[in-house]
Amino acid sequence: KSPAVFDYDKLGWINGEYFKAMSDEEFAKRAREFVGDLPDYLEKNWQMVAALLKTRVQRFSDVKEEIDFLVEMPAFDANLYNNKRNKVNPEKAAELMPKLVELLEGVSEDDWHNDSLYAKLEEYIAAQELKKGLVMWVLRIGVAGKSVTPGGATEILSILGKKNSLARLQKSLANLTA
Repeated sequence: KSPAVFDYDKLGWINGEYFKAMSDEEFAKRAREFVGDLPDYLEKNWQMVAALLKTRVQRFSDVKEEIDFLVEMPAFDANLYNNKRNKVNPEKAAELMPKLVELLEGVSEDDWHNDSLYAKLEEYIAAQELKKGLVMWVLRIGVAGKSVTPGGATEILSILGKKNSLARLQKSLANLTA
């Protein structure tokens, strides 16, 4: 006879299923205990952040690591802009980013939410005859500094708020063109 084997992967999956079955409010409340102090903009948008995390984490202890990029921008890495599928590279990103910053500067604080930002970007993408993946990839990397994030580019922009988002995009642009 062989000894029993404990399957941590299966336990993680079961825990993830448990989180998915939880109400968004309950998950947000329970996950909040694991992240410590948060900047005001994250505290204000915690329900939205938690809803994005709910299907992405298997343990509450994973939450802090998943949102670190929202608290502090990761170190700049131009290689993140390379994406064959979306036909993006750092040069193309440096060309597109100023136009995106200009577009986003024109969005009012009142309209700075996911749906409005998405609609504004869709309009721009159609008018400029660009690919959605190209624009959203450049924005995501520019504002998050990571290629894999909970939520898409407009959700991250919405969570960070206009001031923080534009500051991060400007910093990314400065690094791209340096």
